[in-house]
Amino acid sequence: MPWTRVTATIPLLAGVQAGCLPDLPEAPPDECPHASYEANPCAPAEAAPWPTFHHDVRHTGQSPFTAAPEGSARWTFPSGHEIHGSPSVGADGTVYFGGHDGLLHALGPGGVERWSAVLGEIHSSVAIRADGVLYVASEEPGLLYFYAVNPDGEVRWQLPVEGEIHSSATIAPGGTVYFCSHDGNLYAVSPDGAVRWTYDVGECHSSPALGDDGTVFVGSEERNRLYAIRVDGAFRWDFEVGGPVETSAAIDADGTIYFGASDGKVYAVLPDGTKAWEFETGGDVVSSPAISPGRPVGGPGCVAGVIFVGSRDGRLYALSPDGQERWTFQTGAPISYSSPVVGANAMVYIGSRDGKLYAIDCDGNLKWEVETQGAISSSSPAIGADGTIYVGSDDGTLYAIGGG
Repeated sequence: MPWTRVTATIPLLAGVQAGCLPDLPEAPPDECPHASYEANPCAPAEAAPWPTFHHDVRHTGQSPFTAAPEGSARWTFPSGHEIHGSPSVGADGTVYFGGHDGLLHALGPGGVERWSAVLGEIHSSVAIRADGVLYVASEEPGLLYFYAVNPDGEVRWQLPVEGEIHSSATIAPGGTVYFCSHDGNLYAVSPDGAVRWTYDVGECHSSPALGDDGTVFVGSEERNRLYAIRVDGAFRWDFEVGGPVETSAAIDADGTIYFGASDGKVYAVLPDGTKAWEFETGGDVVSSPAISPGRPVGGPGCVAGVIFVGSRDGRLYALSPDGQERWTFQTGAPISYSSPVVGANAMVYIGSRDGKLYAIDCDGNLKWEVETQGAISSSSPAIGADGTIYVGSDDGTLYAIGGG
């Protein structure tokens, strides 16, 4: 049945236009200074335990919380359709996700739905602003939009684009929102929905990662390269590889950029665009890397800076910062777009197309696994403040695992 467009599931207040609610702060000036980061309502929601894809603007996949010592489902929420996007968690613990049911969901404690908004199929993660405004993209036949949604589920504004958006948005400290589209453009959008600039990167799937100087790093699946674009939209450099780049880059504290490609390799690139090293896996790499915070006790896989990345050969790889293999862990099926995340104790969590979510310690030992009723093909785990792990499955269910 074709989708019927609605702009919100909650009626507009009398005398107020959509996108102009008076109780929400006005957008700040372009590129607000870092000194006002915490006071900027349009900055990323740093108080949230998991405000964006892979946790932060550098896409490290690191959580400051220790997650799920035991693998058991606390609750589940059936959406009825495949869930490809990764969940996000707000400062108040609300879990946001979308899927092929055409709805953006907001879940409270115990998985009780607070609201849902009819937007269209959602393939990406929600990005949460400091003031609680949500950014997410959706698609319907012939209708492709990037949305800002108020904390109560009402559409604030919508931006039409020319191609599907599977890229999760990333919010810069100054409030600019970055995402890319299958129309070939990397977009920089202001908090009020105006396009500041676009840059032609070719068909793009990955979520932009941001360097400390504001440089935007994004992969091109059409042109087999990683792009580095300046904050003003000017070209900085690109790095060509042997296959499509569908992963999102992860940026270490020293500025090293890690990403994978469908040539089966993981790459480390220095901030100036020169190659530090490459490592070959046994399959395409479309799962985005995560960087370990490390822990004081453990083997060589437990030091800070170890890179965890999945491959379609079904293995999770642990690589040292100089590109040496520390260990691998074999799952029961290919690891596709589900990307690893790391708890504060350096425990790593990843989903596989075998339908399981795995918890693996930093020495490569399996601690537990939880089986869903479908493949975990695209949804990456998110970690809440109480240690609960949230992940979606192709069985149409969002799972909340462990935690307090």
